[in-house]
Amino acid sequence: MRPSVSPSAIDARWLSLLGDRVAIALLAIYLLLLYTLVPLELPSGQLVPGFWVLPVMFVYILLFGFRVYKSDFRFVTTILLIAVMSMVWAGEYDAYEGRAESIVLLLAALANGVVFLQVVDRLSHRTLTTVLMYITIGIMIGTVLEVSGVIRYLSDAFRVWAFSSSYSSLEPDSSHVRDLALVGFIRPNLFTSETSNLAKGFLVFSNAWILSTYSRRRFVLALLANILMLALTGSMVILVSLVSAVVIALLVEKNWRYIFAIVAICVVGLFVILMSMHNIVEGVVSRFGNVSDSLRGSHVVTSETLRLVNPYITLVDVLREAPLFGVGIGGTDKITDYSSMRYPVSMAVGNNGFANLFIYFGLMGSALLIVGVAGYLKQKNIDDRFMLAVLMIGLLHTMGDTWTIRAWAYFFLYVAVLRKKREIAPCCM
Repeated sequence: MRPSVSPSAIDARWLSLLGDRVAIALLAIYLLLLYTLVPLELPSGQLVPGFWVLPVMFVYILLFGFRVYKSDFRFVTTILLIAVMSMVWAGEYDAYEGRAESIVLLLAALANGVVFLQVVDRLSHRTLTTVLMYITIGIMIGTVLEVSGVIRYLSDAFRVWAFSSSYSSLEPDSSHVRDLALVGFIRPNLFTSETSNLAKGFLVFSNAWILSTYSRRRFVLALLANILMLALTGSMVILVSLVSAVVIALLVEKNWRYIFAIVAICVVGLFVILMSMHNIVEGVVSRFGNVSDSLRGSHVVTSETLRLVNPYITLVDVLREAPLFGVGIGGTDKITDYSSMRYPVSMAVGNNGFANLFIYFGLMGSALLIVGVAGYLKQKNIDDRFMLAVLMIGLLHTMGDTWTIRAWAYFFLYVAVLRKKREIAPCCM
């Protein structure tokens, strides 16, 4: 005789299943919005990349609720206090509205992150890994389709609609001309504002997938995927992704001879592919040559200069005059008081989140931030703090301000993956 099941128990089971499916859908939507980084334009004209992930978290709170943990509250409060301290120490209040705006963005970014952790905690390790795998594969397939021209018009039309503002208009034709001069083909953007954002999305999601449950097969697949994406995009960000995958393997893999053998094979494969694509090789050499010229005092400004040269020159200039707390959060206008370069302030600051961390928060403020983050990771039982630090340093070298929603969202995604690693669950490919 079969045991009877009450209608209420059946209803509860269906509600639980529906809730899990809704949570999975919200996670997928969140990650896709994080990938595209569709911005919100503020009244000041500033664009806030990744803003639209916040409504997704708000919907989650409405449906499933939200618990305020002491560790999360202490962490958010600590980071905000350090940010306010940097602003007060800078003693510059002429641009108070800009600084207050930056603090609000930082609060939104932190709140978004702690809610995201609760979204992931609701799901299984297998579910998170599967979602990351499908998004990574989707990015690769979409990249192939755009390079082949199948969805290029659709991607460009979306870019014009999503990333133009009242102050500037995105022009795909000009970016296509630049791509042809740089690598000899029109590079893909895949519904992002530029190729580097496509590459950053691949960097984060592919490495989060490896990190979720490391295996030798997964590592090999990731290396091959990185080589393919480098050939398809010609973006230096993919090199950061490739190095990040190797770092994960070196810190996890016990048999180092295996790692070195695989890396050697992939380096040879990468060399063969690049040698067959002369335009990419010439572009890479030219771009590194531009960095070298910039270090020797050239006034040629390239994306590499804005990532690797100008931010560190500005960093030295700022720390020479304001070593403790830098220019303070949101103190971009104050940088002109210290900068030795004759570029506009946006070009002097550049696009390097790691250097900008010390520009805006100084040595003391940055040290306090790092200690606060390390303490929070310990409270969340994250043992791989060194690995996370290396991954974030690499990622920050590809993006700008450290108080933005996207920077902290990527950080919390890595944290969520490391937390889910503690679960014993079947591993998907």
